[in-house]
Amino acid sequence: MKVYTGAGLGDVYYQLLRDITEHGRKIVTRGKTCLELPEPITLEYTRPGFCWMRIPGRKFNPFFALAEVMWILSGNGNVEWISYFNKRMRDYSDGKEDFHGAYGVRIRKWIASWSNYAYIDQIECAVNKLRKDPFSRQAVISLWDPDRDNPHANMQSKDIPCNNLVYYSLRNEELEQTVVIRSNDVVWGTPYNAIQFTHLQALVAGMLGARMGKLTYVIQNLHYYLDEYKPTLSNLLEQAYEKRIQAESIPSFETVSEDRFRDSHCLVERILRMKDGKETIWFLPEKEKLCRETFGYWGYIIPRMILIYTMIKENHWKDDIAGVRFLENVISTLGQPLVDLIIDFYQDSKNETAQQVLQLLQVRKEG
Repeated sequence: MKVYTGAGLGDVYYQLLRDITEHGRKIVTRGKTCLELPEPITLEYTRPGFCWMRIPGRKFNPFFALAEVMWILSGNGNVEWISYFNKRMRDYSDGKEDFHGAYGVRIRKWIASWSNYAYIDQIECAVNKLRKDPFSRQAVISLWDPDRDNPHANMQSKDIPCNNLVYYSLRNEELEQTVVIRSNDVVWGTPYNAIQFTHLQALVAGMLGARMGKLTYVIQNLHYYLDEYKPTLSNLLEQAYEKRIQAESIPSFETVSEDRFRDSHCLVERILRMKDGKETIWFLPEKEKLCRETFGYWGYIIPRMILIYTMIKENHWKDDIAGVRFLENVISTLGQPLVDLIIDFYQDSKNETAQQVLQLLQVRKEG
């Protein structure tokens, strides 16, 4: 089993793409052709929080990534909630209110009894075990449900969990996390999984008052599809074989307590309740610096990212220069790595507000 080690995904991403391209075997699964590595691999991320990755032209959706973090860690599985940030998510729905394999529901609301609707919060269980015995080897979160995920043929879901198990090890007040994945799409899955599970590690570590340690992924099958995302794949492969270009692992955030996470989640929900009107501008620019210093990544960056997305998506501000300038100011407070991801994501957008904001950001950058 080959082991890839780096500060974060960006340090090894191009090597993964090259190895699949050069050593992958071609298969057809569910009517789609893909290249897969011939054996399992391990990814080791050695720098806590280096989960973001920037590749120019990748058009990675940072808003969806953070929305998915809040969606998962709050125990939400609602199809429409997350589809607001990425309409393709509906393709994996079985027509029900929640996704069959929603990670958040399985992590925080595992059904213990169908008869009385009793739930198990697996984060709480793992934290309690490690509080009672810091050397415990039994702190495990399970995402695979053999009763629900091995059904009869006529009951197959479109949303069978790819990530299956999470293990924790607490040593010297440092929390290490290992994730076992049965199937991972290196284009669509791997970048978002890095963000999802790093944030999960940050929450569990924060609840324990521990530091974040190494994050390890054991991937049974790593692959990419040949016809699903041709423009994106072509761009990625072109950059992977251009030796002068490096992917960039971006440091991001600190650990978070359960109470602080809930405060952040409440802010996000408040923004989404107000998304249909201009009332979302209740975040005042003159308070931005104080808020960032006070509330940090979880209380400042994440809610602001959701705010930016909703204001641009709803396109309320296309004819309001004051609103557009407000958005540009908010984006500029996030730090250059996230600003670059936002610019890349909206580069060819037809949204008028997005284009006006990008013009102002470009002027600021040049000036």
